[in-house]
Amino acid sequence: RIESNDDSGFSEGEVIVVTCSITHDKLLEATAKVGGVERKVILLNPLSNTELSPKELLMLEAKQHYNESLMSNNGRPSAQATLTYAYALSGAGLYLEAAEQFIQADELDKAANHATMICYCYAMGNKTKASNAWAETAYMRKKDGVTTFNYALTKRGDRSVYEKLLKQALAIDPNLSCALKALGESLLSQ
Repeated sequence: RIESNDDSGFSEGEVIVVTCSITHDKLLEATAKVGGVERKVILLNPLSNTELSPKELLMLEAKQHYNESLMSNNGRPSAQATLTYAYALSGAGLYLEAAEQFIQADELDKAANHATMICYCYAMGNKTKASNAWAETAYMRKKDGVTTFNYALTKRGDRSVYEKLLKQALAIDPNLSCALKALGESLLSQ
């Protein structure tokens, strides 16, 4: 999509120049230019013959940005490009791939903490063991209501520890309804 830099838009009859070439990687590269505005067209999924959903489009755009970051940084993507790609993968329902990208973002930016998102993505990808391990990591890194609740879920087999952690989560965040509900259900089942 090309938008004019001027609020009135492009002039009627404005010349549109489209150039195409094949890259060294044998991908189609197209550029469109109109009224002094130039845009590179990125072919996100050259083998697709169906329309992409908005989530798929966002994911593929994030992947393209991630790949460009890889190429421009000698094979090491930026933490921001990795994080953007991870969120896009999660949004597209590709949870295991998202978890791996969140792990990479954590490694690229040591000050960042994406342990809760990693826990969530592994849980959504039905990788309970990995999810539980990351729930503990998130809890150890930062004890807040959510991380404490998630860690409590890994301790359901030990009622006293489970309830203690749920109470701790509620002490940190009294409005955490999921912890309140879980604690109530546990107490009622006694």
